[in-house]
Amino acid sequence: MPDPRSRWGRWYSLTSILLVCAAAAVSGARTIDELAEWGARADAGLLAALGVRRHLLRWRHAPSRSAIGRVLERLDTDPHDDPSRKTP
Repeated sequence: MPDPRSRWGRWYSLTSILLVCAAAAVSGARTIDELAEWGARADAGLLAALGVRRHLLRWRHAPSRSAIGRVLERLDTDPHDDPSRKTP
C-alpha cells in the first residue's frame, strides 16, 4: 500500500501507524480517539515492537490523534475492497 503522505515532515512510518491502529483495534478501540488513547498508554517496548522509532532524545511516542486521522483519511483502500480485483 503506497504512503499517501509527502516525504517531508513525516516522523512515523506508514507501517508503524497502521500497526498501532491494528493493535488498538484488536484491543477494542473503535474510534480514532480510542486508537490514539491506546497508543498513548502503550509502553515504549510495545511501541518499539510496532516499529515506532526513537527520537534522538531517546523518547518514543505513539502517533497523535491528528497524525492517525490524517493517515487513515488519505489512504486509498478502494482497490483492496474490490473482491473482483485479483492481486498478483
